[in-house]
Amino acid sequence: MSHLVSDIWCLASKRQLVVRKLQPGQSITADGQLDEEAWAETPWSAPFEDIEGDLGPPPQFETKVKMRYDDSCLWVAAYMEEPQAWATQQETNSIVYLDNDFEVFVDPNGDNHYYKEVEINAHGASWNLLLVQPYVDGGPAVCNGTLATMCASNYSSPSSSSSPSPGPSVPAWDLSSSLRAGVSVDGALNDPAVGSKGWSAEMCLPLKEYVKYEEGVNLPPRGGDYWRINFSRVQWTVKVASEGGSEVYVKDEEAPPSNWVFQPMGVTNMHLPERWGYAYFSEEPAKGGRQGGREGVIEEGPRDPKWPMREALAQVYEAQKVYTTLYGGGVSYTDSVNALVLNGHLSTHVAQGFCAGIPEIEKTGGSGGAGGGYVASVRSADMAGVVGHVDETRRMWFTGEDGAGRGKEGESPDREAPLQRPHEQPAVSKGTGSGRRRGMLRV
Repeated sequence: MSHLVSDIWCLASKRQLVVRKLQPGQSITADGQLDEEAWAETPWSAPFEDIEGDLGPPPQFETKVKMRYDDSCLWVAAYMEEPQAWATQQETNSIVYLDNDFEVFVDPNGDNHYYKEVEINAHGASWNLLLVQPYVDGGPAVCNGTLATMCASNYSSPSSSSSPSPGPSVPAWDLSSSLRAGVSVDGALNDPAVGSKGWSAEMCLPLKEYVKYEEGVNLPPRGGDYWRINFSRVQWTVKVASEGGSEVYVKDEEAPPSNWVFQPMGVTNMHLPERWGYAYFSEEPAKGGRQGGREGVIEEGPRDPKWPMREALAQVYEAQKVYTTLYGGGVSYTDSVNALVLNGHLSTHVAQGFCAGIPEIEKTGGSGGAGGGYVASVRSADMAGVVGHVDETRRMWFTGEDGAGRGKEGESPDREAPLQRPHEQPAVSKGTGSGRRRGMLRV
């Protein structure tokens, strides 16, 4: 195999944060101040970019994030440069994205199902959800049920083969009692006469809840584990108006919001988990003491060795969607890689097996309509015996790995070994979902 073309493609990974475990004697209080030693020694991320990457305008204000963890919390700290700190939503589980907000997305096992989202504004109001599947695949989103038009209060996994399901039922989802979060405004909130410099958010995401419905995830995470994560900042245009003799901030309802993110998505949709960035967990102490958090220092850590497989599988999945859209009329998926290259826009680099082996596609009796579904599989070029899989529900998983999530040392890939599929977990019927604003599109 030639590596002349593949090397650059293999290295084109996603943004990543090193998430170091708190050491004995270290603690964090979720008050939004970010004044603990644990944060001072932790480098900030690179500044956020537009959700569409180079296709969108550069952000007007800086946003950055850092993370730590302990046995019970995934800690998140964020800073948003903001000359007009403004927020109206004050109730827990209100529609926070109607204000300027900060959002966290987490998929612990990276299978693209049952991922979690939490949003918070400068008032400290938060909203938390669980997504059984991305909205584009029919969802649903599950939350506390007070927002019936936005999410469901529960999810019941269909038992009949005619109503396939991506996995287990979710009887309820509301982390209001276990989510610890705080915000702090540098300046004044909702006061044009004073203004502001920015605001910060600090969260303890409860690990026990975040690993629910996630197969093969360590609790707490171990050093060397990888989770898929992303962060988003929704920024509305705010104007100064006169009201009752005083100046107030008013949202410009005619202007669409900007969406600035940690890992650009290439499109205006946060709900494509395969395009998110990474959290890499480390049990080693932070390097450089208090200087570790200084500006310009970015720590990313070693790359996920499964990344080439993940990218190849994601491209096969997208190509299958294009293929079925082109033909329609009940035509289902194909088991021909060449057909996906010709009619599904699959990259020839993926089809020829650069980095991750040549894809193998098996048609199944899954959820792909009259013609069933499929499982696409690729073998790792670097991890002995490890095979990655994706099916028509976007679900991604790996076989032939040890408990640490790495290829078994000392083994050679068995090219004749059968490709495995775990228990059938086809998707719910495809739906359009409900419309939503730019940056968290529900389409």
